Amino acid sequence: MNNRIDRRAFINRGLGSLGAAAMLPTVPALAEATGDVSQTAIYPFTLSDATLKRLPKMMALANVPGAAAAIVHNGRLAWHGEFGVKNASSGEKVTAETAWQMGSLGKPVFAFGVMKLVEDGKLDLDRPLFEYVGGEELVKDDPRSKRVTARHALSHSTGLQNWRFQAGDTFQFAFSPGERWSYSGEGIYYLQRAVEQITGQSLEQFMRSRVFEPLGMNNSSYFWLPQYERDLAAAHNGQGVMTPDYLVQNVPRLNKVAEDQKKPVIEWRNADQERAQGSVEKRFPPFPTFFSLNAAGTLISTTADYGKFVASLLEPPKPSGLTAASVTEALKPQVRINDNIAWGLGWGLQTDYDGRPGFWHWGEGINYRNFVLADRESRSAIIVFTNARNGRKIWERIAADAAGSDQPLFVWL
Repeated sequence: MNNRIDRRAFINRGLGSLGAAAMLPTVPALAEATGDVSQTAIYPFTLSDATLKRLPKMMALANVPGAAAAIVHNGRLAWHGEFGVKNASSGEKVTAETAWQMGSLGKPVFAFGVMKLVEDGKLDLDRPLFEYVGGEELVKDDPRSKRVTARHALSHSTGLQNWRFQAGDTFQFAFSPGERWSYSGEGIYYLQRAVEQITGQSLEQFMRSRVFEPLGMNNSSYFWLPQYERDLAAAHNGQGVMTPDYLVQNVPRLNKVAEDQKKPVIEWRNADQERAQGSVEKRFPPFPTFFSLNAAGTLISTTADYGKFVASLLEPPKPSGLTAASVTEALKPQVRINDNIAWGLGWGLQTDYDGRPGFWHWGEGINYRNFVLADRESRSAIIVFTNARNGRKIWERIAADAAGSDQPLFVWL
């Protein structure tokens, strides 16, 4: 394996577990990386030989059984590597076909779809969502309910809490829409309801027609595809032990309800999910955080598919992607958090320690952790997926190595 060239020169030039804990397992050895790693030296984002050599040991120390990484450059997946196993119990290796639960990495993908509606003139970023969802107030007799817009939802400035969890929980405004930043999955789901009303489609139907099919993301879905039975990376707790996953466990239950109702789950809209929740999972109230078609958190994808999505934001406009104006708007600070961190429309934004701008997002559930960091100027990105609760310990080191230094967002996040 060849030593890489000086990456910093490039940059300076313009660049609660649901299962019981068990005894500490031994994480399997690193699987061979796919692709010629030495060739990553030509990209502004690249992984060092040293990091790739240390990765098996790092994964073992962190109790992370499996990981995948990819580098996007100039509108294509330039390199990808698969490491460890997707299931610590079976020992099945991670492969290029392995599918991963994306968690919040589904939010930027949904934002892409929303921007397509904006381009079509079907949704106004600054029109109150109250008018799209049929006049339903989030908080009764609170005028702020009528001021939440798609721009607020995508920039996490609605003022709403992240999620409701307990029966009896109600929507709460911590501040007026647009006043400041506060992460809110409820805001994203509220926008999902508006999109369903505008299009007359379910989330999955809409995303397939406007995002997945145009971009060639054939292994991505906000619900369950048949190949996930074979390809999905299992979730693992902090000890690296495979644990039951709520969303995966619910698939057969949801399909049974769908069969009884003669309406496939992928066609379900908000009202369908609310009705089905009691039959599928009686422990939890019918709130979006427990729904299986949720723009804020149920996407499943692969490195190849997610790489296509990220690449579409980094390459010159194509008919399948967004216009240059839409990309500029999405990656423009909509709400500032501090001197280095802001939020765009679906993406976190940062200025690194050298003053270089980038966009990023993390994705996590109870027992998996993922991350994407992109540099628009160099048209490059690093993508890292892991299948364990301690995955941040892996993705942060991989991302820092790829970018060439520590990043402000690591300290803030």
